[in-house]
Amino acid sequence: MAREPDLRRVLTNTIQHACRALGADNGRIGIVAEDESAIHIEAVYRPTLSDQQREWCPGEGLPGLVLRSKQPLVVNRGADRHANQCLDAHENSALGVPIVFQGTFLGYFGLGSYGSARFSQSHVEQLGQFADLAAIAIQNARLTAESRKSLAQASALLETTEKIGNAMSVPDVILAYLEQVAHNGRYTCTVVLYEFDKQGNKIGNTVMGRWAPGSQVELMEYRVPTKRDFLDPILAAGKSVRIANALTEPGVPRSLRDEQRRDNRPAVALVPLMADRQRIGLVILSDPTPHEWTDEELVPFQATAAQLASMLASRRDHDAMIESSQQLAVLEERRKIARDLHDSVTQILFSLNLMSQSLDSDTPVPAETVSKLQSLSRRGLQEMRSLLEELRPVSLDTKPMSLGQKIASYAADVVGLPAFTLDDQSYEAQDVSVENQFLGIAQEALNNVAKHSSASHVSLVLLTGPTECRLKIEDDGDGFSDTSCKSGHGLNTMRERAGEIQAKLEIQSELGKGTVIQLVRARGQNGNSNRNRRRP
Repeated sequence: MAREPDLRRVLTNTIQHACRALGADNGRIGIVAEDESAIHIEAVYRPTLSDQQREWCPGEGLPGLVLRSKQPLVVNRGADRHANQCLDAHENSALGVPIVFQGTFLGYFGLGSYGSARFSQSHVEQLGQFADLAAIAIQNARLTAESRKSLAQASALLETTEKIGNAMSVPDVILAYLEQVAHNGRYTCTVVLYEFDKQGNKIGNTVMGRWAPGSQVELMEYRVPTKRDFLDPILAAGKSVRIANALTEPGVPRSLRDEQRRDNRPAVALVPLMADRQRIGLVILSDPTPHEWTDEELVPFQATAAQLASMLASRRDHDAMIESSQQLAVLEERRKIARDLHDSVTQILFSLNLMSQSLDSDTPVPAETVSKLQSLSRRGLQEMRSLLEELRPVSLDTKPMSLGQKIASYAADVVGLPAFTLDDQSYEAQDVSVENQFLGIAQEALNNVAKHSSASHVSLVLLTGPTECRLKIEDDGDGFSDTSCKSGHGLNTMRERAGEIQAKLEIQSELGKGTVIQLVRARGQNGNSNRNRRRP
């Protein structure tokens, strides 16, 4: 028994040994159905005519009598009027005993004899010992089957968990779940997610995916009306709802009954998706054949539904976080644009407005004033073009400009800028977020030179050393004192830009001795590039 894994072969060998020991001619062992509605003959030794009938109901034949009474029975021909119902044509006697393991009725062990010998109480006791061996074999087979099934379920759950865990979005999570259902399931499976308002109230249902036997997994996204019924409190408590036949059972919500009738799937089970004690959706199982749902059927779905709910909640939180980050990035971009507009275009427009107010319509406009108005207008147009250029997506067909090229291009259009030289031969390209801030500081500094310095020359140096990147802008203009210009000329803007990339901004200036602006940033630092990620 220990070496033989096949239950039927073990039971057949047991019958053979019992027949030899008790002098019987034939034998059979039957196993009881789970609801004890019948005895099913599992193994036979030297079959008789009655063995062609593989299933016996309570009270039917000797197996059915033992099933009903749960007691040993001895039948000898002519002993009573029921004897012929229990014996084959040539049998003179038969013996049947229950197979019991630890008080649980497992089946029936029966022997028959064609000879004149009759079975006695001693035969009952001997066959009872063989029945005990059969009980051990049956119980071992059941435990082995349950262990294998549990192992298969655990393996399937692990595989489902792994696939769901690797999914990157809500549709991917549902697809992974339904594909696993399709691999192991037999019931039509539909996944429904709930929609909630800002107060957490359920406002809608969305069917996200479905799989049916014989078809492919289908992802979808369509809303269906939400109606509250008596099933909601049950599902909200995390309990599954089982309906053997939605078309005939009383009390089934009308909407559910109509849906199952339309799909011709009367058997339905509802498994709630629970995350953080909140019901976020539903797994709906259905079948075209009405039947009672057992724990054995639903446990695998309930276990995987718990994994599904956890992953769905995680992915939704992740998506919400990304959306929030994107919104913050948009707000930061708007703040930057507002800052740039204020520091450049707004100042130019303000100057134009002041100059226009000083003009007298009855007095000819001096040529110098006209020149200044034209210069300011060109500068404002250039500033707007620079901002628009920064906002415009980079063309994939055009080779991107280096930082030095961008600075040189900008300097060429700055009105009033003195002689300009650029040295970027020792510069190595940095992260785009860093270079954007370098460019912004260079533009602000060149604008200041053109507007305020009265310089005859300005030089700009870009270099990359072993430990740092440096931007140096130097002019020979009027300069300024620390007290006379502490925060003007866009210096606050430059300091903000430097701070965003963890760089150090140094400004040295004296009246009549020009100005030197240096931006120094250690190599290998991570810049704040959130607002630039939207552009490749």
